[in-house]
Amino acid sequence: MTGRRRGAVCGAALLVLLAALAPAVAAEVVERVVAEVNGSPITSRDLRQALMLDEQWLMLRQRSGSYAVREMQRRVERRVLEQLIDEILLVQYAHRLGLRLTDAERTEADRAFDERAVADFGSLEALRSMLAERGVPLEVLRERHRNGYLIRKLLQREMATGDGFVRPVEIRRYYELQRAHYERPGKVVLRHILISKRRHGDKRARALAQRILERLRAGEDWNALAREFSDGARAEEGGRMELKRVDEIGLTPLREAVARLRPGEISGLIDTPRAVLIARLDVLEPPARRSFEEVQDEIALELRTERRQQALRRLKQRLRAQATIRLHLED
Repeated sequence: MTGRRRGAVCGAALLVLLAALAPAVAAEVVERVVAEVNGSPITSRDLRQALMLDEQWLMLRQRSGSYAVREMQRRVERRVLEQLIDEILLVQYAHRLGLRLTDAERTEADRAFDERAVADFGSLEALRSMLAERGVPLEVLRERHRNGYLIRKLLQREMATGDGFVRPVEIRRYYELQRAHYERPGKVVLRHILISKRRHGDKRARALAQRILERLRAGEDWNALAREFSDGARAEEGGRMELKRVDEIGLTPLREAVARLRPGEISGLIDTPRAVLIARLDVLEPPARRSFEEVQDEIALELRTERRQQALRRLKQRLRAQATIRLHLED
């Protein structure tokens, strides 16, 4: 074989070798390991896809690349990475305990995922299209949803000792300590027609207001008369005002007149230095506290949720203390 031919063969072989290595090199760049959790890798692609599901990250991507923005991006990256680590630790622990989703549970998780997709995006295909624009396969999000179901199953097992049970005395104690939280604010809705003395003069304003009052008492439409005659800023809405209490009405003569009304009643003429007003009280609901019987189920759910979150935090801390976690982050 001549030197030229041998060189050509070697060159061809080198090209074949480089072609074979190119995908591996590219894959190494794309699949760079950013963390290991008990030997399980989290790749740069895993992190990138998780970031593309994080609303704060997406918002920061739209902002300029200033130092402050880059610092915020790094903090978000670390938070999302820590969430991925926690998820892997919990799934690993569930598997060590022999916990898996049954076929029925997996079907239920997928059904809930599909229903949420339709409710939020209109269809599963619309969600798939949105995720594709972000470089995230639909199955990645679906699998994380299934992991959420498995983690809930794990928590139920962890709390099976009774930690999740809320006693009636605890519900009552919580209600007594949080009484202000269950205060229902009052509601006052009134309408007023304002006839300006500056515009009409004292006597003409009072005479016009009297004619309007007579027409209202004869059954004419309040809103129509307000739009036609009122000089108030809310004339187009019939002079509607909504407050929590009558004493929030700033104008003293109007406040005193409304305080004497019952819902549905119309006041007489309300004379003030600058205008003559007519008021109608539509709604009067005084402040009230929701009863214990009304809220006890709500409180029980809140306490169970709080205990579930506490149990989850303790479990994650325990798993992290026992785990081997290696980070390979770039500066």
